[in-house]
Amino acid sequence: MTAAARVLIAAIALLAGAGAKCATTDGSLLTNAVSATFSANTAGTVAYAVSYNSTATVIVRNPAIELTKVATPTTMSAGGEITFRVWAANTSLYSSAFDVVVIDRLPDNMEYVNPSFGQWVNGTGTWTAEYSSAYGAGYAAGQPGNGQDAPYYLRWTLNWLGPGRSGFIEFKARIL
Repeated sequence: MTAAARVLIAAIALLAGAGAKCATTDGSLLTNAVSATFSANTAGTVAYAVSYNSTATVIVRNPAIELTKVATPTTMSAGGEITFRVWAANTSLYSSAFDVVVIDRLPDNMEYVNPSFGQWVNGTGTWTAEYSSAYGAGYAAGQPGNGQDAPYYLRWTLNWLGPGRSGFIEFKARIL
């Protein structure tokens, strides 16, 4: 779809009464202006009329989540266990992130080792663990049973991650 077609569709939607939404880029400057006019008499007919304008600006600050995944050890034979650690860091120095969801698929030819869930948060947020055998399907609370093999999806939700804060979750899996 061309840019002109997208603009036309957006204009039609606005004319039809539908709202339009978009994400605002981090660091954008939003300016809001207000105006007032008054006159020297109640009829508004005196030539002396003055208008005043005032503006307020807001800098948009969005959280920015960076993910890193590490496997320890990086070399292992069949039957050995690997610990996977997933770091989530809010690299914004201004904005908190809420309800950060991390989904990790259990690798093929591996099985989950229970119990193995570990967590750490540099701040006051709390991780909630869930799992499912299908991506996007209903997730069960906690961690899967020992020996569950792929495909399996592990999901963690971090309720709050402050500016400049980080946290990790980890799990173990055995190579088949």
